[in-house]
Amino acid sequence: MNQTWSAWGTPTSVIKNDLSAILNEQPVVLCLGSDKVLEDCLGPLVGTTLRKKGCSNYVYGTLDAPICYQNLDVAYDFIKKTHPTKKLLVIDASTTKDENRLGKIVLAKNYVPLNPKLSNINLCADWFLFGVCSVCDKSSFSFVGGRLAIVEKIASTICDVILSKSF
Repeated sequence: MNQTWSAWGTPTSVIKNDLSAILNEQPVVLCLGSDKVLEDCLGPLVGTTLRKKGCSNYVYGTLDAPICYQNLDVAYDFIKKTHPTKKLLVIDASTTKDENRLGKIVLAKNYVPLNPKLSNINLCADWFLFGVCSVCDKSSFSFVGGRLAIVEKIASTICDVILSKSF
C-alpha cells in the first residue's frame, strides 16, 4: 500500500489524517541521508528540525549526526535493541526520472530499499516516508533537478505533519 501527496498541493491536515489512520502508536523515526549531498539531506534536515522543535518521538539522524549507508547497520541494530516493540518510520530522500513527481511525499509499507549500497543491510521498517527531492538522469547517473527549496519544503511538510500529530 502506497500513498502519495504533494508537498505544495496537499494540506498538512490531509497528510496528518492519512498518517494517523495508519500509524496508531508513536513510532521511532529514523531519518536517513547525508548532509554532504543536497539531494540526500532530507532525512537529516527532518531529524534536526524535529529535535529542535521538541518532538516527543525518538528521532535518529540529524545534520550533526547523520545516518547514511556507512553507519546504518550500527544505528539500525541500536534502534532495534533499544526500542524492540516500537514501530519504525524511516524518512529518506528519493529521486525520480519523472519531473512531475518532484516535490511528492510517498508513504510505503514494508518497502525494500533498492539502493545497492544498502543491499548488505537488512533494513526492516514498518513504514517508509520518501520525499522526491531530485530528478536523476539514469543514463549518466547524475542529479539534474535538485534544489534546496524543494528539499526544505518537503522537510517542512513532513515535520509539520509529525509535530502536529501526537502519534
